[in-house]
Order: sequence, then structure tokens, then C-alpha cells
Amino acid sequence: MVTEFGDYLRERVLFYKEYSVDIETQKANFLKSKEGPKKMTRDDLKRYEHNMCVRQLLEFIEEHDISKDALVLVQRVEDRYFERNSWDVYEKDQTMGGFQTTAQYHPAWCPVFYKDEGKDLLFIDLHY
Repeated sequence: MVTEFGDYLRERVLFYKEYSVDIETQKANFLKSKEGPKKMTRDDLKRYEHNMCVRQLLEFIEEHDISKDALVLVQRVEDRYFERNSWDVYEKDQTMGGFQTTAQYHPAWCPVFYKDEGKDLLFIDLHY
């Protein structure tokens, strides 16, 4: 039986063979992942090519007749997208429960309609 870690290693080996990434680059990528995701600015958000705007979301809701009372579900993205694939985040400082913290946001990719879920749920994907 193949383990999850084994799958991860095989994925990495194939990736590095395909792209001929040397050990120094692998080390640099690992160290970069420990720094956390790169922070996006408002200008970065405007230049970001894979994001959805409110107009597109409203058109989708109208086209699929999604209820205005529908619950909104956002796709959970694995940490590896940020840690290993250099996904950026937009940060906002906030206070929650009396503690100062930083929330991280990533642009939404697109809304998704699942026929078997009906019109009382709205799904938002963060990547394709």
C-alpha cells in the first residue's frame, strides 16, 4: 500500500526530474516555504490573472437561480499550495477574541454549481 508520504515523494521526484531542478534550488524552495506565503498588495490583486470579480459572481448567481439566502461555502485549499507552490496572500490585521491576529486572503477563482446540491448553497473555488 502506497502511503501519503510516498505519494508526496514520488510527486516531488517526478516534478524535479521533469523540470531539472537541482538540489540547491530544492533547498531554496524549502527555505522559502518556511518563510510563509508572499504578501500581495492591492496592486498585485489588480494584476492577478486568476480571480473573479463581483460582476461575474452576480451573473453566475442569476444564471443558476441561486437563492439570495444561500449559504456560501469556500473551497479549502491545502497548505502546500502556499508553502510549496508560492501562492500569495492578502493580509488584514484584525482583533478576534481580544487577540490581535492577521487574516490571510487569496483571490477566488470561480463559483461552482453542483446540480445535486440544489440552489440553497453557493460554492466558491479558490483554484481550478
